[in-house]
Amino acid sequence: MKKIKGSVILFVLIKKIAEKFDRRVAFRAVCCALVTVLAMSIAGFDAKCDEIRSNVLRLHILANSDETYDQELKLKVRDMLLTVSTEVFGGCETEEQAVALAKENINRFTDEAKNVIIENGFDYDVTVEVADTVFETRDYEGFSLPAGTYEALRVLIGEGKGKNWWCVMFPAVCLPAAGDGKSFSGVLSDETAQIVEQPTKYKARFKMVELFEKTKSKLSRIFG
Repeated sequence: MKKIKGSVILFVLIKKIAEKFDRRVAFRAVCCALVTVLAMSIAGFDAKCDEIRSNVLRLHILANSDETYDQELKLKVRDMLLTVSTEVFGGCETEEQAVALAKENINRFTDEAKNVIIENGFDYDVTVEVADTVFETRDYEGFSLPAGTYEALRVLIGEGKGKNWWCVMFPAVCLPAAGDGKSFSGVLSDETAQIVEQPTKYKARFKMVELFEKTKSKLSRIFG
């Protein structure tokens, strides 16, 4: 009788463990399914963000330091670059044209920036280049751009260790002549332009894309 009672207790105990194990397996399966669906959703939205990245030329100015005078100098260089860029990029219809013109005018941008630096009493070196640049999500006045790698006109003043300044050269939304109707709607599909110009609707997705892009970048560094 005792053996039967002991066997029943053992059976019940095994059954309970099995049930708990099954619930854990089911929970993990559900979690995996949710993660897969979420990843697919992020990847789909990130693909739309790729249209933005491939049609935008950004401007990235790196100040020498966070000292007040270096930050003021950065803004003076910025003002000069925006004025010159109005002439350089005025007739651009595509990002490819903008990149080509930026590369053609590297020496001009460099000389103009150097002149501003010298006129303000500094002797910093300045480097101007067109390069693939990783950006986090950036909010501007009236629009936002998702995180990721963009082609950018990069201007390095001195050591480039201060707070930086970002904007967009193409489309010409940051240039003094931006009032001529230049907008993202002219270079992006309507659906994608809405992501940029109405970012409050996509805040959560912007955050997920930023995490997604950081993860891709880390994996790329690990696995080459």
